Amino acid sequence: MRKMRKRKTKFLDSNNCSKRIKEKWEYSLSKQPEVWFKATEEDMEKALSIHFSNETWTVEVKKVGNDWEVGPMKCSKSSSSVEDLDKKYVEASCSHKDEDSKNPN
Repeated sequence: MRKMRKRKTKFLDSNNCSKRIKEKWEYSLSKQPEVWFKATEEDMEKALSIHFSNETWTVEVKKVGNDWEVGPMKCSKSSSSVEDLDKKYVEASCSHKDEDSKNPN
């Protein structure tokens, strides 16, 4: 999991990541997204762009309703119960668009 704080991204350590996976998906691989993000609403597009871009190319992040499309990925938004400094965080679970249509959860 990648988390954005103060406009900088960081990865969670493996213990915290495992704890979150257990809480959210009970270790079920079929329920887990390929990539999972947490950021403020205003920082989510930047977090997605940073993660999916590299030195040679930048991806376009497109807002579609409450979701985002990033190349072949669809990132679905859900609210987080965590509040920090009066800012509400949102979570985005990303999976390939073709897999999303096969597994409509």
